[in-house]
Amino acid sequence: MTRRIFSSLLTLATLCGIPALSLAQAPSIPFYEFTSCAVDYPSVGGQPSLQASLGQTIVTVDPPTNAGQDLAFLGFWETGVKFLYQSQVDFQGFGGGAGTTLTDIPVTFDLLDATNTLIERIVTTASSGATTTAANFAVSSWANSSAVVSLAAKSPVTLRRINPLTTNGAGYPGASFALLTGDVNNDNVIDFGDLSTMLLGYNALKGDPLYDTYISADINYDGGIDFGDLSLLLLNYNTFGDE
Repeated sequence: MTRRIFSSLLTLATLCGIPALSLAQAPSIPFYEFTSCAVDYPSVGGQPSLQASLGQTIVTVDPPTNAGQDLAFLGFWETGVKFLYQSQVDFQGFGGGAGTTLTDIPVTFDLLDATNTLIERIVTTASSGATTTAANFAVSSWANSSAVVSLAAKSPVTLRRINPLTTNGAGYPGASFALLTGDVNNDNVIDFGDLSTMLLGYNALKGDPLYDTYISADINYDGGIDFGDLSLLLLNYNTFGDE
């Protein structure tokens, strides 16, 4: 089995005009780490990534996953390294007070195909971001970027947004999002339900039991439920998120 797989890889390399590599030339690299159609980009944010276009060939240092299964997927030979999607998210009205930073806010990312069907849903926090309103996110997924057409992003108090997949200057797929805030009850619409919840906790400060009960109404994350939150909610009142 080992010889048959390795021979097929050498055949693919020969057809692509790539010099054949042998185990003798790279004794520390197992045979399965040769792939006929993948490019391994440098690690970003501590997460290795697999980005590729058909016909390119490199060696990866990660062993394959799902041993014993069919490891071919959308033209790629499985290497055990996930695709990396880099995105930037701007959180409207983020205050950053009371010890809260952008890295504390979970964001749900949906990878969608051409029919807007969900391929994979990933909840993660920012890989970087502090007191500004925007943060960078690194999302690792087995979903091949050739099948992903758009990304969706939503945090607990913002509306969901769907944007087309693009490629950044470093060659990674992703998208940029500006998320509108005010979705206190996290139902993807800003309406009377959110307003009534906010008013129940109005004027509560961090440390108060009332604040803890209605913490989602602190939509600017400044440690208090006050006019700043109310004005943001009213600014986006009767606004719906993307479905």
